[in-house]
Amino acid sequence: SAPPDFVARLAGAGGDSLACDSKCEVVGDEHACVLTYIAHTAGEVLLSVTCGGEHVIGSPFTVSVSAGEADPSRCIARGAGVIYARPGTLSHVSVETYDSRGNWIGRGGEVVSARTGGPTQSIVSVTDLRDGTYDVGVRYGLSGVYQLSIYVGRREQRQQIAGSPFVVRVGLRAMEDFIGRWQLASARAPIVRPSAVALAARVLRAWRELTVYRAAAAARKVLQHATSETPQTAKRSPRPKDIR
Repeated sequence: SAPPDFVARLAGAGGDSLACDSKCEVVGDEHACVLTYIAHTAGEVLLSVTCGGEHVIGSPFTVSVSAGEADPSRCIARGAGVIYARPGTLSHVSVETYDSRGNWIGRGGEVVSARTGGPTQSIVSVTDLRDGTYDVGVRYGLSGVYQLSIYVGRREQRQQIAGSPFVVRVGLRAMEDFIGRWQLASARAPIVRPSAVALAARVLRAWRELTVYRAAAAARKVLQHATSETPQTAKRSPRPKDIR
């Protein structure tokens, strides 16, 4: 007689069917079967095992599926640090890790590294937040245009994440040049909405005004501190007594 045909199916908490590859193999004298399955979605799922369309005893089962290893091509970076930074100030980039199926990896332990290229050497650090995200901190020394490359994987097998290397403009002058070219390009071939260009220009102008305001406030504070200090009156030496 033909061996029994066991089939595995997965479903989410709401009953939605999930992708699953299953295979049934007969072991030994056809009195036992090994059912293997591959789940593609991480999380709490329901595993249904049927034979001839009927559930086996205990089916469906609750199974916890963990995400696989990080896939660099699926990992992404977020934050202003992938676009703009201030020289001498620590900028931050948040790296989120995902496996090859797009499942978010809610744990730490992946090897994430970064390096920069540009006018001067930068100080780079990576912190594992133990929740699937990694904080990349970069301190640029001088203004200019830099490239920030972010990798996932050990040195022999590491690969750049999606979008890497990122072009980072450090300092107001570099960002002003970028906005100017952006405005010119959008006028010739409007690939972005004019409102987006205007918004970016306003943000840059506000940042420049804030920088000037802070510098002026610091100068006023120094001046007030200098004028508030009055010189102490010198003590008069006692009048010498007449010597008779």
